[in-house]
Amino acid sequence: MSIHNYNNRNNSFLGLEGAIIDIPLLANKFLLSPRAVVWIQPKDQSFTTTNGSLGGLLNLRGSYKLGLIYPYIEIEGKTAGWAMGNVFLEDNISLSMGLSLRLN
Repeated sequence: MSIHNYNNRNNSFLGLEGAIIDIPLLANKFLLSPRAVVWIQPKDQSFTTTNGSLGGLLNLRGSYKLGLIYPYIEIEGKTAGWAMGNVFLEDNISLSMGLSLRLN
């Protein structure tokens, strides 16, 4: 869990993030990691507004343990606005796949 504080010239806007990392499933080989973020940000991303608008992001990542290699698939959806780590400013749903290497 984390609390975010976003600022513009005239106001502060709060956000809340929560995630559970690597929930083990299927004999501890499949790992599921859900994440959710809700926030209030400056309306129309204005630097001078005092009005806020609600935004959110949902992310679900599934990975499979193959020794040190973890292939994964991830889906992420967000509302319009700025979200850290996401390049899209409009509503968006993204799908990504890849490999991660975990060294103990």
